[in-house]
Amino acid sequence: MTIYRSGSRPPLRGSLIFLLAAFATVAAAQTPNSVPPSSAKTPDVAHQLWISVVDPALQGPLQSSSQAYYAGELLMVPLHAAFHVNDEEWEKKFSDHFRRVLTAPDLTDVTLSRLQYLYVASRFLALAKSFDRQQLIPAGLPEFVYGEVRAIWYERSAAQYAHPPFTGMRGRVLFKLNSRNLGKSYYRAILDDELFEFAIAADLRAYGGTSDQQAAWKSTLDDILSTANTVYRREITRTPSGGWLLQPGAWADHPDFQYAGNPRPQHGLRPAPVSDIAWDSSHSFRLPLWISSMIGGFPSESRDRDYYMDLREGLARQFFAKILVPPSQEFPCYRMNNFMDGRNGVYRWGYGSLGADNGYGPYQVSGSLLFGWWAFLRTSQSTDLYRNLANQFPWPKQCIELYLGPNTGGRPYTDKDLDPNSSAMRVDHLLVILASKLAE
Repeated sequence: MTIYRSGSRPPLRGSLIFLLAAFATVAAAQTPNSVPPSSAKTPDVAHQLWISVVDPALQGPLQSSSQAYYAGELLMVPLHAAFHVNDEEWEKKFSDHFRRVLTAPDLTDVTLSRLQYLYVASRFLALAKSFDRQQLIPAGLPEFVYGEVRAIWYERSAAQYAHPPFTGMRGRVLFKLNSRNLGKSYYRAILDDELFEFAIAADLRAYGGTSDQQAAWKSTLDDILSTANTVYRREITRTPSGGWLLQPGAWADHPDFQYAGNPRPQHGLRPAPVSDIAWDSSHSFRLPLWISSMIGGFPSESRDRDYYMDLREGLARQFFAKILVPPSQEFPCYRMNNFMDGRNGVYRWGYGSLGADNGYGPYQVSGSLLFGWWAFLRTSQSTDLYRNLANQFPWPKQCIELYLGPNTGGRPYTDKDLDPNSSAMRVDHLLVILASKLAE
């Protein structure tokens, strides 16, 4: 049995580079020498990069798991930026994208990848409502997203470690909430796809819809959000810094975390599990937006909304106190510790295509910072972080090498890989520019 927990940039970095390079190659073929401006004035850097990065992604197919997953990951910050900077052309491109998807919604059957992409759609609905741009919403999109959420919650098979699959994600979540000793710590870990499901349901509640939609959706959304409240209240551990951790120790037995007690990678590394290890910071970059969606799913001045506002503030405290490492004389760029509790040991040693005697050493999950999702903490610190990252571009080669993470088989990166003008770096440059605009 396979439970997909492919995560963000670090786990499948090579696949992401390949996919983004393919997007950029398509755009380069369309505009070989220059980027024609959409208006009389010369487009700024963000608009130039958008044409070579976001436009191809909005046109690309979504049938495979990796295509849907990375489209969901790549498009989220551009989507929010389109509304926050009031760029009608960018907003319309997203509207046209979803209209095309609805004509043939042939998404992957991998639930995690499917939900990561559907989360872009639910955020589009919530943003269009929030910015009074409902005319951008294609007919049928709200019903499509709700139908997916309901089917995943109640009907579709949900695989579970050391247990027959559940009919519907709901049964799996309740099983884990009501169980303690399941053999391995991670058998009761709350998964990415479950947190995506909670956030999408909250977005649908924020969107609201027609009175008929509200009536038809109420029971399902109430059920999902009630379960989400149980998870986010019961499975949270507060930290001395005023932050919090989700299920510390839940992944201690998992192979990805078995070497976390080692301070650095080296030949013949032996397992060194940490009993209370926190979630890795590379997967956790989705938490700011997940929590923001939960905030939007409840009415103003309600206890639930206040609780999630407090969670987002606590997450910001945890991130800036324990995770983010600012530039210094020792190292010129921003870095992140590998785990959400501030530990910085080895992660995913010998994982998949990385090969034996290879994995993520200290700070080597820092590339996930460049996706821009920590901007959704909505603090002055997070805004400054992305403004500084954008202003520091082009990043030195030693920083790019760190952001790329360990190469397959431990091979060194080439000068082409480390070129600030590479396809992957153009993507990262655009995302940090757009992330810096989310508070404007």
